[in-house]
Amino acid sequence: LEHEKLRKISSAIQKRLHAIEGSAEERLDLLDGQTFLRSLIEHHDIREGRVLYPFLSAKLTAEKQAAIRDRYLNARSASDPESPAAPPTP
Repeated sequence: LEHEKLRKISSAIQKRLHAIEGSAEERLDLLDGQTFLRSLIEHHDIREGRVLYPFLSAKLTAEKQAAIRDRYLNARSASDPESPAAPPTP
């Protein structure tokens, strides 16, 4: 649910950014949206770091973790060649 919300907000901001030609009010609205998205991402990352990552580390073998990480990186690089080589390590 959170990932979907992040995608929707990010997509909406990107569309608005391309559409803005000059209104100061529109630009301020865009900045407000970006601030909200940043706050949401930070909160989401903190929760994953405190709960999800430790849980997965305890339940998955090192080999399974590596396989999941590799699958993620391969899918990410295939969809976005400019993406970073690796996600942040939990």
